[in-house]
Amino acid sequence: MTEQDEPQENVFQELEFESFNELNTFLGKIYYRLYYRGVSNYGYSLKSKLQRVLEDNNSDKNLWYFKEIHSILYFKRNYKSIFAQYPDDKDLISWLSLMQHYGAPTRLLDWSLSPYVALYFAYNTNSPVTKK
Repeated sequence: MTEQDEPQENVFQELEFESFNELNTFLGKIYYRLYYRGVSNYGYSLKSKLQRVLEDNNSDKNLWYFKEIHSILYFKRNYKSIFAQYPDDKDLISWLSLMQHYGAPTRLLDWSLSPYVALYFAYNTNSPVTKK
């Protein structure tokens, strides 16, 4: 096993800033590409909204696939009844993207190359900030 093949520990780093100016100064010093997640609840792990919803409802994991398919078909049917233009039925990623855009639970995770976009989504809702 080469050094490159070894699993990386601590791929994610958590940083806290006392002010927006402190954050902005830090971001001005970064010269490499980072990906940002803007979530409203500190306790959210890297789970999709779909997974959180299914877990919160104590849904049987053996039925998750069928519930997801049902949700996608329901969304497609309703979307097509409202909008004249829509993706091809076989274009699953486009449908999931549309669902995500309209707030439906999907398996997708939102990422951004902009820390400011992530910051907007982190503060866009009124969810309480909790640490788990």
